[in-house]
Amino acid sequence: MGSGEGEPTAGLHEVEQSLRKWLSGARRVVIVGIGSQLQGDDAAGARVAQQLLGRTPGNVLPLVCWTVPESYAEPIRPGACRLVSAEDVLGLALSTHPMPLRLLAKYLRKTTDAEIALLALQPKQTELGAGLSQELDHVAQELADMLLRALAD
Repeated sequence: MGSGEGEPTAGLHEVEQSLRKWLSGARRVVIVGIGSQLQGDDAAGARVAQQLLGRTPGNVLPLVCWTVPESYAEPIRPGACRLVSAEDVLGLALSTHPMPLRLLAKYLRKTTDAEIALLALQPKQTELGAGLSQELDHVAQELADMLLRALAD
């Protein structure tokens, strides 16, 4: 998803269609929400997973993993998101966190027998001590609802 003007939720329909296709026939699903709650919108991924807790089918495990590696850098507008295969991002060494995405994905594949992909969100603000922006809070809610719909299929 390229940079541009418009609503943060623009393009979510395409993401939902991709998720529905990717999740079709899935036996088990793990949703890992990652990000730093101390750095504003970096917490949006974990916020999505929080909103799924207690609301998913039995074959879905949402995990809130605040400070697990979450870096995926690309010039896209705040609130934009896309579904990215794990292979596309696992080789990137952009994280300052102790556990790289490659190790996390390997562990999750081994312990859950799940396919791994990254639903990447572009933050608006990541200043230390900043809260989640209104835009990203809205996107997190939209994504949680979208995931619930896709998982219900």
